[in-house]
Amino acid sequence: MRSKNVVMLIVAAFLLFLAAGTVYAGEAKENPCMSCHEDAAKAFSKTVHSALDGKLATKGKVSCQMCHGCGKAHIEAEGDAPMVNYKDGTAITKADACLDCHKTTTPGHFSSSHAKAGMACTDCHSVHKKSKMAHASKGCIKCHGDVWSKFQMTEHHRLKEGILGCTSCHNPHESSTVTRLGGFKHEACFKCHTDKQGPFLFEHGAVRIEGCEACHDPHGSVNRHMLNYQHVADMCYSCHITVPGWHSRFNQQANCTVCHLAIHGSNLSEGLIK
Repeated sequence: MRSKNVVMLIVAAFLLFLAAGTVYAGEAKENPCMSCHEDAAKAFSKTVHSALDGKLATKGKVSCQMCHGCGKAHIEAEGDAPMVNYKDGTAITKADACLDCHKTTTPGHFSSSHAKAGMACTDCHSVHKKSKMAHASKGCIKCHGDVWSKFQMTEHHRLKEGILGCTSCHNPHESSTVTRLGGFKHEACFKCHTDKQGPFLFEHGAVRIEGCEACHDPHGSVNRHMLNYQHVADMCYSCHITVPGWHSRFNQQANCTVCHLAIHGSNLSEGLIK
């Protein structure tokens, strides 16, 4: 057992020697790319990546070579030897480079709706320069303009005000079965609306099966409760087509929740009265 450990240590030391001596150009705490790519290097120095300590061969800040590969031949050939250029690469190629470090935080990337749509990480994230966006959700607006328009309605979750962001409810790096908030996935709503979570003895079937979006539009609505209909009665009658005969006296101006107070679930009343 001891001899096996010694062999493993020798192999590890040899690999570290190779990494320190041949894989990367430049000395510790030096970015050799700056001599030619000064503007790009200065812009990169203000990003989150540059603030990280080197984890591979360098002891200084994260080197360009960690993503673009070994630069030794490129430098010795004064730029004539090619390096990995992701600018014209495919979305998968770009994602593979990012996932070298981010695979533990975004393991479901390739099953996400963004990846399936052929989007690259750089379509949303800026790698070489600090993002100019004051709010991360502004990156989502570029594609999801139809959703952003709902936040202009009188009642909306406080995204414009900066209290919430798209990622407060949605994870853009996971599959659509997680990012869409219907059915059992309405747990995202319960992070804030804990009083609506239950469990209840008498559940509202729509909440149980379809989720909060069966009645509410989480992005914005003209209704003060962010219902899918302006009038409460219209919302209820969209499912409850048959009601007791004496309900016929009520029109669309009626507010069903005057009697049915426990519309999210009740422990006392099957009719969600209390």
